[in-house]
Amino acid sequence: PVWWMSWDGDEAMFLYHQYVDCSKRLMLCSTPSPQLAEEYKDYYNRLEAVIQKLEIKQTVQEENPELVAQQQELEAALYEKNQALQSLIHKTRLLLQVINATHPTEEKK
Repeated sequence: PVWWMSWDGDEAMFLYHQYVDCSKRLMLCSTPSPQLAEEYKDYYNRLEAVIQKLEIKQTVQEENPELVAQQQELEAALYEKNQALQSLIHKTRLLLQVINATHPTEEKK
Protein backbone atom coordinates (compact mmCIF):
# COMPACT_ATOMS: atom_id res chain seq x y z
CA PRO A 1 0.00 0.00 0.00
CA VAL A 2 0.95 3.60 -0.52
CA TRP A 3 2.39 5.45 2.51
CA TRP A 4 -0.78 7.45 3.26
CA MET A 5 -2.78 4.25 3.46
CA SER A 6 -0.64 3.02 6.34
CA TRP A 7 -1.04 6.27 8.31
CA ASP A 8 -4.81 6.06 8.09
CA GLY A 9 -4.64 2.34 8.76
CA ASP A 10 -2.67 2.99 11.96
CA GLU A 11 -5.18 5.62 13.01
CA ALA A 12 -8.05 3.24 12.28
CA MET A 13 -6.46 0.51 14.41
CA PHE A 14 -5.85 2.95 17.27
CA LEU A 15 -9.43 4.22 17.15
CA TYR A 16 -10.77 0.67 16.89
CA HIS A 17 -8.95 -0.37 20.07
CA GLN A 18 -10.16 2.76 21.87
CA TYR A 19 -13.69 2.09 20.66
CA VAL A 20 -13.58 -1.55 21.84
CA ASP A 21 -12.21 -0.48 25.23
CA CYS A 22 -14.92 2.13 25.59
CA SER A 23 -17.57 -0.42 24.55
CA LYS A 24 -16.38 -2.80 27.27
CA ARG A 25 -16.54 -0.04 29.87
CA LEU A 26 -20.07 0.80 28.72
CA MET A 27 -21.17 -2.82 29.07
CA LEU A 28 -19.80 -2.96 32.62
CA CYS A 29 -21.79 0.07 33.72
CA SER A 30 -25.34 -0.36 34.92
CA THR A 31 -25.91 3.34 34.23
CA PRO A 32 -23.25 4.85 31.95
CA SER A 33 -22.22 8.43 32.59
CA PRO A 34 -23.01 11.02 29.92
CA GLN A 35 -19.24 11.52 29.56
CA LEU A 36 -18.67 7.83 28.79
CA ALA A 37 -21.56 7.84 26.31
CA GLU A 38 -20.05 10.90 24.58
CA GLU A 39 -16.62 9.24 24.50
CA TYR A 40 -18.19 6.15 22.89
CA LYS A 41 -19.98 8.25 20.24
CA ASP A 42 -16.80 10.22 19.57
CA TYR A 43 -14.69 7.09 18.97
CA TYR A 44 -17.44 5.56 16.85
CA ASN A 45 -17.76 8.67 14.65
CA ARG A 46 -13.99 9.12 14.29
CA LEU A 47 -13.53 5.43 13.46
CA GLU A 48 -16.30 5.56 10.87
CA ALA A 49 -14.75 8.67 9.28
CA VAL A 50 -11.33 7.02 8.99
CA ILE A 51 -12.87 3.86 7.55
CA GLN A 52 -14.70 5.93 4.93
CA LYS A 53 -11.45 7.71 4.10
CA LEU A 54 -9.69 4.34 3.69
CA GLU A 55 -12.50 3.07 1.46
CA ILE A 56 -12.24 6.18 -0.74
CA LYS A 57 -8.48 5.80 -1.00
CA GLN A 58 -8.87 2.11 -1.85
CA THR A 59 -11.33 3.02 -4.60
CA VAL A 60 -8.95 5.67 -5.94
CA GLN A 61 -6.14 3.11 -5.99
CA GLU A 62 -8.27 0.54 -7.79
CA GLU A 63 -9.52 3.06 -10.36
CA ASN A 64 -6.11 4.68 -10.95
CA PRO A 65 -3.38 2.02 -10.91
CA GLU A 66 -1.12 4.26 -13.02
CA LEU A 67 -1.22 6.93 -10.29
CA VAL A 68 -0.40 4.34 -7.64
CA ALA A 69 2.54 3.12 -9.73
CA GLN A 70 3.72 6.71 -10.21
CA GLN A 71 3.39 7.38 -6.47
CA GLN A 72 5.42 4.27 -5.68
CA GLU A 73 8.12 5.30 -8.18
CA LEU A 74 8.32 8.75 -6.57
CA GLU A 75 8.56 7.22 -3.12
CA ALA A 76 11.35 4.90 -4.27
CA ALA A 77 13.25 7.84 -5.80
CA LEU A 78 12.74 9.84 -2.61
CA TYR A 79 14.04 6.92 -0.55
CA GLU A 80 17.15 6.67 -2.75
CA LYS A 81 17.77 10.43 -2.44
CA ASN A 82 17.33 10.22 1.31
CA GLN A 83 19.82 7.32 1.52
CA ALA A 84 22.34 9.32 -0.53
CA LEU A 85 21.84 12.34 1.72
CA GLN A 86 22.31 10.22 4.85
CA SER A 87 25.53 8.83 3.37
CA LEU A 88 26.77 12.33 2.58
CA ILE A 89 25.99 13.50 6.11
CA HIS A 90 27.88 10.52 7.54
CA LYS A 91 30.91 11.15 5.31
CA THR A 92 30.88 14.86 6.22
CA ARG A 93 30.88 14.00 9.92
CA LEU A 94 33.81 11.62 9.42
CA LEU A 95 35.70 14.30 7.48
CA LEU A 96 35.08 16.83 10.26
CA GLN A 97 36.40 14.33 12.81
CA VAL A 98 39.57 13.89 10.76
CA ILE A 99 39.99 17.65 10.35
CA ASN A 100 39.46 18.23 14.08
CA ALA A 101 41.90 15.44 14.97
CA THR A 102 44.64 16.70 12.65
CA HIS A 103 44.05 20.43 13.20
CA PRO A 104 42.74 20.88 16.74
CA THR A 105 41.36 24.31 17.44
CA GLU A 106 43.44 26.41 19.77
CA GLU A 107 41.96 26.92 23.20
CA LYS A 108 41.25 30.54 24.01
CA LYS A 109 43.33 31.88 26.88
